[in-house]
Amino acid sequence: MLLLGVLAHAQIDGRVSGSVMDASGAPVPGATVNLYLAGGARPLLAQKTSVDGLFHFMGVRAADYDLTVEAAGFAKSIIRGITVNAARETSVAQIKLELPTVQQSVDVTAAAAGVETSSSEISGTIGMDEIRNLPILDRDALSILQTQPGVASNGNSYTVINGLRTSFSDVTLDGINIQDNYIRDNALDYTPNRLLLGQVRQMTIVSANGNAAMSGGATETAFSTPSGTNRFHGETFWYNRNNYFSANDWFNNQAGVPRPFLNQNQMGATLGGPVRKDKLFFYANYEAIRAHQQQPVDNVILTASARAGIFTYKDTGGVTQTVNLLTRRGITIDPTMQALINQIPTPDQANNTLVGDGRNTTGYRFNMRSNEIRDNITGKLDYNISTRQAVSGTFAWNRDNSDRPDLENDFSVIPKATNPTHAYSRGLRRYTAAPAPPLDEPTVPAGTHRYDRKTSGLE
Repeated sequence: MLLLGVLAHAQIDGRVSGSVMDASGAPVPGATVNLYLAGGARPLLAQKTSVDGLFHFMGVRAADYDLTVEAAGFAKSIIRGITVNAARETSVAQIKLELPTVQQSVDVTAAAAGVETSSSEISGTIGMDEIRNLPILDRDALSILQTQPGVASNGNSYTVINGLRTSFSDVTLDGINIQDNYIRDNALDYTPNRLLLGQVRQMTIVSANGNAAMSGGATETAFSTPSGTNRFHGETFWYNRNNYFSANDWFNNQAGVPRPFLNQNQMGATLGGPVRKDKLFFYANYEAIRAHQQQPVDNVILTASARAGIFTYKDTGGVTQTVNLLTRRGITIDPTMQALINQIPTPDQANNTLVGDGRNTTGYRFNMRSNEIRDNITGKLDYNISTRQAVSGTFAWNRDNSDRPDLENDFSVIPKATNPTHAYSRGLRRYTAAPAPPLDEPTVPAGTHRYDRKTSGLE
């Protein structure tokens, strides 16, 4: 199934670039540059520097890496703690090789990224540690957008980037577009996959001057799925929110309506690690939401006079007038209509005037069920075939069954309308690193291959 499909467009993997010089500042051509998964013993990618001492790795999955540089006549240089972000280029500080002494290698820690010097794009990345420490309601990954410069929201499910229409912005997961591409009015506030935090390693937003690796939107929000590492990592969690200590809604108090019920349980587990160190890694995640709750609803009901067929209005002089519509027409109420009217709460149950015209209709406030059942499953495999080829596959599935009290216009406490939905995406990517270039030619960029169930294909 994974091999069936057509062309996918986005290349959202990271890039690593830098230069290698000797102590005098002259470029060192032909130096071997190896990229290791942090703590790894075998290189994942390898390349030789160009005649200008430059190297450039393309198609690097988001993770933490170590980098080594070796050249004849120089001590080995090791740079640890290089963080590669999706959809961004990581520029390694200039590497200066030293002459060999008693010390056979130079081990340094990568410095934190400062001003972007490798491109003119405006972008920012939020990593896993920051994501875990943010107070994110319901573990909704899209709400992370609100923390980035240039992002604004009216607080009512309408978020924009740099003031652009939401349809100008793309949202991807491992390079696959996960938006609702049929209705995109709230494309930055809702995705069919309904991502949760356990499905996200980091988020990168490119808000201006995007390079050719972007998927085609004026801006891009790129989420990347976590990957396994050379050590096993996992977690389990459970959150509970309920109304036991909550205050009632102010308008419910005013109308004498009880406090809405709420008992929400959110639980999940993740596990990732090596199947074979430095070669094959896995990551699995499951999250669930079981929200049993109510929400206040305010509907209009007929007043006693209107229920009897008497219509009240103000004439052009502002004087209140009444007219019995049934008597005026010389008819009695239709039995079918009477049966429908009998389903409306009686006027003595009116409890507010926030809705209705106050003459023929008034307000009836009550609590309606608004349950939600969600399950999210994510799986990922990364296989490093050699220092020139790697394969990565991702599968994400979710189910979201929710009540729709906003679609009801009757007085039932259990909504008749529900949304039983599910969505999934799956991807297969094959990375091919460039062969070592001749010393008189620049480094050739690597290719990226991706399968997408929506755009469906291999690139």
